Amino acid sequence: MIKKEVRSFILENALVPKGSLVVSAFSGGADSLLMTLLLKELQKELSFELMLIHVNHHIRGEEADSDAQFAKDFAKKEGLPLKVLDVDPVAYAKDHRGVSVEEAARILRFDAIAHEILSMKDERTIPVAVAHHIEDLAETMLFRLIRGTGPAGFGGMRAASELHTKYGEIRLIRPLLKEKRKDIEEALKGYPYTARFDRTNQDVRYSRNRLRKNVLPELSLINERAVEHIALASEKIFEAASFVDSEAGKILRKRDGRLLRADINDSHPALSKALIMAFLKEKLQSLRDVGEAQILAIMDSAGKGLSPGKRTDLPGDFFSITTYDEVLIKEGGGSLQNAPKGEIEVSFIKGEEALAFVRDQSLIPRSRYTKFFDYDRIENGVFEIRTFKEGDFMVIDSLGNRALLRRVFIDRKVPKEERGRIPLLVSKNKVLWAAGIRDSYDVRITENTKVILKAQYRRFRGDQ
Repeated sequence: MIKKEVRSFILENALVPKGSLVVSAFSGGADSLLMTLLLKELQKELSFELMLIHVNHHIRGEEADSDAQFAKDFAKKEGLPLKVLDVDPVAYAKDHRGVSVEEAARILRFDAIAHEILSMKDERTIPVAVAHHIEDLAETMLFRLIRGTGPAGFGGMRAASELHTKYGEIRLIRPLLKEKRKDIEEALKGYPYTARFDRTNQDVRYSRNRLRKNVLPELSLINERAVEHIALASEKIFEAASFVDSEAGKILRKRDGRLLRADINDSHPALSKALIMAFLKEKLQSLRDVGEAQILAIMDSAGKGLSPGKRTDLPGDFFSITTYDEVLIKEGGGSLQNAPKGEIEVSFIKGEEALAFVRDQSLIPRSRYTKFFDYDRIENGVFEIRTFKEGDFMVIDSLGNRALLRRVFIDRKVPKEERGRIPLLVSKNKVLWAAGIRDSYDVRITENTKVILKAQYRRFRGDQ
């Protein structure tokens, strides 16, 4: 039954072109195991070749190595080509502040797969099959809802999507996306394999595991079709968001890529936000740290009757600024507008609350104006809030290299007249944070952090 459903889903969504080489992202867990077995059974009928890639994250030591051996034994028994790749997400997470080990594993897994595909120099279409199912879709939607997202973010997983990696774009396909976990596990009983068990998937300290183990079962008690309804809502919201985004794209193309204040003010708020987001997507290197606050700030700055020159700080040292009739994006936005009208406020996070952030650093806000520090790594625990003094310096990398704050300001294109007005969090002459500009590398949170110093830059009320 499930094989027939998967076959129909592949054909309906044109997931596997004839003559293609399908790469199965094979972990050895129940989902990827069944997906690979079904793909093998369908490859002759659907005219594609199949190979496996197993990525060893080395997070679980001998268990991870045992998973890799299982992949080798399985591939040999099934007569399928296999490539085992090694990555180090723990080291990556340490070098990339705010990236959890879980997130690092995902990034490196797909980077490694993309690199392997590129190195094969195969001219065929090479989609990467991942074993996401309907519960994964529901978890993703709930996770994004909790963390905050716009309508496009509610779209969750699609049958096929493009994923940007360090080595270029790869196409992900999800043959099991309409299937339920219990049906996958039941179908697997018909095969002579015992799926691998990843104990980290049971650890409810991780947000996604908590959703999977605690939240979804409770929702299913309220309505046994809760997961299906969440997935259906995901599709509906995505369709609506896609339509609005399409309309925004038409307007921008009609204006030759210009974002006019009149278009923002005369459109429905949903379309205005989509216009701004589409405009920023074209102008910025990344939308990773662009949130609702920046979108609303740009909308407000472009309001009818307002004078030009209203500015909104954006990620990557960019900022938007209004003219009489449009919104422009300029680089060199590292400075804080009207810096003297704000201050740094600090507070402490301890105990279980601090431990939650340490365990899952994806919970830490990605903001230029809110920073978390390891309090125990601040010399003698003594710090002050002040403005720039000659001799102030900052640790700029994991090797402990230093740079004078004056040089940091120059590199970040902070105007000379503003440098003496930017609030600083300082321990002696070591700057822990130049608010909105940069933080010191050596006091960032690690897995050993026990007490967190939370610092926030707040503009005074009335600061425009």
